[in-house]
Amino acid sequence: MFQSEPICILTAGPTIDGRFIEQKVIDDMAELYDPKKYNARINPEHFQWGPKYGSVLSIEKRDDQLFAVLKPNSLLLKTIEQGQLLHTSCEIEHDYLKTGRSYLTGLALTDEPASIGTTEMHLSASTKISKSRDFLSSGATLSLDNWMAADEPNLEHDDRKFLSRLKELLGIKQDAATQDDVEDVEMDKETKALFEKQAEQTVALTSAVTLLTAAVAGLTPQEPETPPAAEPEAEQGDTTKLSAKVDDLAAKFDTLTEKLSKVTDEQERELAGGGNEGGYL
Repeated sequence: MFQSEPICILTAGPTIDGRFIEQKVIDDMAELYDPKKYNARINPEHFQWGPKYGSVLSIEKRDDQLFAVLKPNSLLLKTIEQGQLLHTSCEIEHDYLKTGRSYLTGLALTDEPASIGTTEMHLSASTKISKSRDFLSSGATLSLDNWMAADEPNLEHDDRKFLSRLKELLGIKQDAATQDDVEDVEMDKETKALFEKQAEQTVALTSAVTLLTAAVAGLTPQEPETPPAAEPEAEQGDTTKLSAKVDDLAAKFDTLTEKLSKVTDEQERELAGGGNEGGYL
């Protein structure tokens, strides 16, 4: 099981924020805690709705202090690796199941603990590599090599598998001597050959696209430009003569219209008052 060393999570007596932790609270939580009945989860800064960082496996009393063994997840380990939230803060139910006794219902990670004496957590390395166990301790920050060896995937192996798959997709043949299980093949040579092959295929594809574009352009019909038709000289002469005839006819028509306007069938009248017959208007 991946778990921590016992770390101090609470000390009886006055707290930094002015409260007071009675010894009875330490005694009750050490006696009553059972993760099968109620599992105390680990929260960031008491944020109940936030991501969980693991659980509390067990707790024990050491005089006036309460120690806990944690079951951290990868999120907690990465947080500690970054030097954040290195202390703990207890979440206590003071009337557990209406018994009037105290119970540890949760544990928060914080950089500002209220209780004195809480353990500052650090990742530790052991002399033996274990795939199922590592520790959190109060010692100095140490290497993560063992944790990485136990829990992280083999990145180099994954890279080889990815390159092999990429070669298959690009149509690059592989023989038995170039499979990913051969450890003496250098990654940089494989990568260089892969990109050279890809560059060749890219050049060939570009050339093909260029030729295809030129062929499509050659198939596009081009409409010839139609120059404006020149008017024959003979037609221009006929038009001039016709215009002159029209003007002559228009002049004759005007003269005839003027003569007709003077023709009438009425007798010429004398103006009123011009004769001696009568004096009426």
